[in-house]
Amino acid sequence: MTEPNNADRAERARQTLDFFKELVGGDDYQTTMGDLLADLKHLAKQETESGGEPLDFDEAVRSAGFHFEAELQEETEDLAEQDPS
Repeated sequence: MTEPNNADRAERARQTLDFFKELVGGDDYQTTMGDLLADLKHLAKQETESGGEPLDFDEAVRSAGFHFEAELQEETEDLAEQDPS
């Protein structure tokens, strides 16, 4: 399996939002994204408090930010290597 590029990552997220939007009857992507994030935060709290896998929502958001920035940088570097002019 090849490493996904940022367009692939965005498409996976779009498919996830489409599924969740249908599941909850959301009106638009912005609202649906907020609802999904809130539900994920509820899940993290519930799992942690019930003795399940400890999930740190805020750490996941920080980690996502680092991954996002690194993936943008990687894509920029890959494009520069393809077009050295």
